[in-house]
Amino acid sequence: CEITNLTKKVGKRISFNVKIDLTLAKKHIIKFGAIVNGEQVIFQKNSYHYFSPISRDFRFSYYIKNGWTVTNRKDCLKIKKSRFIKNTLQRSLFYLWMFKTNKNNSRKIMVLRLLSRMAKPFVKKPIWLISDRANVAGDNGEAFFRYMRAEHPEINAKFVINKDSDDYKKMKAIGPVVNFKRLMHKINILLSECIFSSQGENEHFDPFGSARNAVRDILVDKPFVFLQHGVIMNDLSEWLFRQNKNIFGFITSAKNEYDSIVGGKYDYPPERVWLTGLPRFDRLYDDSQKIISIMPTWRKNLTAGSDPITREWALKDDFNESEYFTFYNSLINHPRLLEVAAKTGYKINFALHPNLRAGANLFCENEYASVTATALDYNRVYAISDLIVTDYSSSIFDFVYLRKPVVYAQFDFDSFFDGSHSVGKGYFEFERDGFGEVEYNLESTVDRIIEYMENGCKLKDKYRERIDGFFEYSDKNNCKRIYERVIEQRELGNL
Repeated sequence: CEITNLTKKVGKRISFNVKIDLTLAKKHIIKFGAIVNGEQVIFQKNSYHYFSPISRDFRFSYYIKNGWTVTNRKDCLKIKKSRFIKNTLQRSLFYLWMFKTNKNNSRKIMVLRLLSRMAKPFVKKPIWLISDRANVAGDNGEAFFRYMRAEHPEINAKFVINKDSDDYKKMKAIGPVVNFKRLMHKINILLSECIFSSQGENEHFDPFGSARNAVRDILVDKPFVFLQHGVIMNDLSEWLFRQNKNIFGFITSAKNEYDSIVGGKYDYPPERVWLTGLPRFDRLYDDSQKIISIMPTWRKNLTAGSDPITREWALKDDFNESEYFTFYNSLINHPRLLEVAAKTGYKINFALHPNLRAGANLFCENEYASVTATALDYNRVYAISDLIVTDYSSSIFDFVYLRKPVVYAQFDFDSFFDGSHSVGKGYFEFERDGFGEVEYNLESTVDRIIEYMENGCKLKDKYRERIDGFFEYSDKNNCKRIYERVIEQRELGNL
């Protein structure tokens, strides 16, 4: 990995794996260094990555696993055979240090450690924590949670969501719910066997924030299964790189997608990438009602960041002057499109991405086209829609799973992949692999939508063949496959 300062390369980072046979001795001392100008230089102070079980900044930090204890000592790591008395002393010193210094609010976390340790003997069923967004359910997390509560009562599946969320009561009617990032969420993380989420942000598998150092040794053994928010078709390796997320089970739905993860820059071995299908595919159904849904993805360069508490995204002041706004406002108010919609009986619904909903009131509605700014039941949207117009969004994979047509409106193709957004080009080429026509300007997009409205939004044979060849599975057993993969890992001793 090259390290650059603007356009000038200033360094290079090298990653490598080392395996040490611990059976050769009862104690091992590991030092790190490099050869500089022909001379060996030993590092005098080691730094430890986010997913390391020990911390340089917390004195007496330790990790106990399979009869071995790992500790940090200035310029080295010490690995030695575990002994009950020495482990008790190490643990006591660690707690005393946390209590004395209260670094990163470690006293409270120390109490949580003790509470979880006392509660562990009373945990009769394995705890699986499942989530979608902090404030919204309705994604792969909800689908998998519903499956687990209905099919596997031997697992204590719990759903994590903010208590003030509109979906809190809905999820509580299905099974136990934990308030996101609050006390019981943290305790349940420490007690859990496995963590699942459709979201990849760290707070879903690590709600401790700056206090993480006080529980590193526990969190490192909490496998995170990334249920995904959609099918990956672009290069998301910069975000989902193993050193950034350390995903235990990376869910995929298509062989091309699987190959792009295993053979790409993500750094996950094949056993970490699971070709099972998305949980929410199991709940898809068709109830077409002559609705054209326009569902583009967001644009990072049009936002001004999100509120850390409400998770709501703010828009830049010039949002209504952007090419994005101009295109979609013109599309839903295009005279020719509205004329054919009136003649054929179709309604048009423009559904803004959650990160851009703050700008919903800027778009002009009319008799035939409405703008949705509230949270969507995507499953219902896919069911009632006859055609979806999108741009680069992976959400349409759910829709085409139902064998329904799509149109890609890519008026800003070059700028979307120029680095100003959060994705890079991946294995999926829209012209070659897409499930519908790709249009690059307003008038051709309007022409294509009109064509579909006039032929009853029938899926063309060309695109049906592409869809059939893309998905690995087209059944209702995706949740079951994920469950079985986790159980398989438990039996292998990896949980």
